[in-house]
Amino acid sequence: MTDQIQRVLFVAPKVHIYAVPPLASNQGYKAAQWNVDNERARIFTARIRIMETATVAGDDGNEVETVRTDIRLEDPKTGDLFANCPYEVRAQSLERERERESDQTWHGAQGSFCVEQVVDSSRFFAVRVVDGPRKAILGIGFEDRSDAFDFGVALQEIRRHMAAAAAAAAVASNGKGPNGGGSDNDAAQKPLEKKDYSLKEGETISITIGVLFYFSPLRCGWRRMATDCSRIEQGPS
Repeated sequence: MTDQIQRVLFVAPKVHIYAVPPLASNQGYKAAQWNVDNERARIFTARIRIMETATVAGDDGNEVETVRTDIRLEDPKTGDLFANCPYEVRAQSLERERERESDQTWHGAQGSFCVEQVVDSSRFFAVRVVDGPRKAILGIGFEDRSDAFDFGVALQEIRRHMAAAAAAAAVASNGKGPNGGGSDNDAAQKPLEKKDYSLKEGETISITIGVLFYFSPLRCGWRRMATDCSRIEQGPS
């Protein structure tokens, strides 16, 4: 039995799509090279949505859940898919997310190789779209900077959840923490050794009781009670 649950993590009604030339250096993508000021350079204007799909497969008691995240570029009128970007994250990037190291100027490189913000604008991103065996890099541009900011924040939250899920899976699979060591709760989970405090044959207990004093108004002085409580002796006056 297989069940699927989908939820929308982000949506923006309009992004412009551009052709992206091959990178000439490792300095990153630049929106200026896409001719974004020329409307004729736009391939398409789409609606963008980030969709999370949770799939639960298996019988009762043996269910396995997988989560997939896609960045969908859709026709704003019909909703038909124009291009899809599966959001994937490298393992080393997940480790950095667990250490809470982030790069505020690049929403893609630290967490994903399929989405990268350009170096000369906060409104444009390069995304890797996939269609079966074919892959391509497209440029997307938001008209509103607030939409671009929310897009980057949504991707950051996705990476955080992925990092937490990866850490939990590592603990569940081999009983080790994210750093390779044992779980922090190993010591607490070990059963306590029971100690026998009962008296063995021939053993006795010796108890020393201090001297007790009390004031007696009838005898106008302090009285001392013997430790064996068998007699009363004159105490200090």
